[in-house]
Amino acid sequence: MSHFRSTIDPIEAFSLRGDMLREQFGRWDDEDPICHRLLDLVEAQNEIADAIDDDVNYGFGGDAAIKAAVAKRTEAACKLMAALNDRESWPEPYRSTI
Repeated sequence: MSHFRSTIDPIEAFSLRGDMLREQFGRWDDEDPICHRLLDLVEAQNEIADAIDDDVNYGFGGDAAIKAAVAKRTEAACKLMAALNDRESWPEPYRSTI
């Protein structure tokens, strides 16, 4: 059945979701290390997009800049995984729920 299929383009839906969540991000727990690692990952992802844009549209940076941005994202992802697994560093209310 297609009664519940979305008519929103997946890319538009992604952007909409980001816009809706961005307003509230940080309000719920600015002491949570997971939040900080998530922001690091988003920042690194933005740097990849910027490096690709710089290469394609302006002809500078090239493969070296893209590879450096990907390495930064990989490092940020590893730090996020470490923070997810280090429950002792989580704020008290979250530690007791796991």
